Amino acid sequence: MFETIIYDFSKFLIRLESNIGRKATAALIGIFIFGCALLYGHFSIKPQFHGIQFSLLSENPFDFSYNNPLRYRILAPLLGYLTYLRGEYFFILPLIFCYLLISGIYYYYRIREFPPVDSFVFVCLISFSCVILIPIFAPGYTDIVTYYFIFLAFNQVKKIILAAIYFSLALLNHESALFLLPGLILYSLNENNIKGKGVFRTMMIYVLACFPHIIYRYFVNQHIQPLYNIEFYFSEANIHTVLNGLIPNILPATFYAFKLIWIFPVIYIYLLLVKKKFKDIVVIITILCGTFAQIIIAYDYTRMIVLAFPAILISAEYIRETYPKKFVTFCLIVILINLLITQYQYNYDGAVKIVINKSFKTEEEKSAIVLHSSTPARISSKSDSKFSGNRKIFNFYNTTGF
Repeated sequence: MFETIIYDFSKFLIRLESNIGRKATAALIGIFIFGCALLYGHFSIKPQFHGIQFSLLSENPFDFSYNNPLRYRILAPLLGYLTYLRGEYFFILPLIFCYLLISGIYYYYRIREFPPVDSFVFVCLISFSCVILIPIFAPGYTDIVTYYFIFLAFNQVKKIILAAIYFSLALLNHESALFLLPGLILYSLNENNIKGKGVFRTMMIYVLACFPHIIYRYFVNQHIQPLYNIEFYFSEANIHTVLNGLIPNILPATFYAFKLIWIFPVIYIYLLLVKKKFKDIVVIITILCGTFAQIIIAYDYTRMIVLAFPAILISAEYIRETYPKKFVTFCLIVILINLLITQYQYNYDGAVKIVINKSFKTEEEKSAIVLHSSTPARISSKSDSKFSGNRKIFNFYNTTGF
């Protein structure tokens, strides 16, 4: 019966594409899956934690009259400013990028001639994980903008300059993208079978892609010193505090980033070991190590680990290639079981439920929505009422994340 459902759904997608085309089908699937994710997750429109600061930054990204701690992460606030999704409307921008990522995944695999139902499965692997669920739960957070451009960078590695441009945009949105740079370079070298002098050329192209971010940081530093800088993250006090929270939480924090979908990189690495494809193993391990390196300096452990999503997609691609007939059924079973497991996000304070009907564990968590005392928030008269109740200063231990 399960195979019959898959077959009928596959025929439906093929007919749909023949009638309206791939792009329109990808757009409709994006609407449908994103709608399902909104129903499954805990959807809110009120900015919390970093979402408040990004919303404020979007009102005037180059207003240096106040010290916004997230000022280095300029791309999403700038896009919000340019598209008039500013202030209280800024939460819409990350949701748009959720939709773009979902639709983009389907369209990307279709232009690679993956069958429609296989492409749909790849969409579901990402859409019902924290890649999409955290932006739904945390309005105003801009991680999804980074994920979107990271996705484009990895899927355009055959065109290295284009991939580097996408990576540069991801880095302008969040410096955490830098942790994936070694993995992206190795993936590019591996996929293009680059050797000799081409290795140095490829590395230099990606290094140059970092310069817009470096130049912007220099520009900001001429005007103000944001709290969340290199000195802050690599300070002994910060690392000590992060590690104290990480030790009891690392296993559940890791699991809840993708839950059972972690089985794909595990199977992938096993298959590569059997076939002695050590170059591919080095690539996937580098992506994972880069991702996990973040949680030495950042408190929102699960949210940081979500950056490993390219490893999920790369692994699933190889498994599909190895077991084409069983792939869809296996994926759908994993996805369905995953949906039955309550979704949590882990940070320094422990678990926070982020699906269906509960946004904060306790009243104490609710009271933690404040800003750090050394970075006074500027709330203009225009946004005074819009962010009421969130005008204090970040609680360092509850909200820094990364």
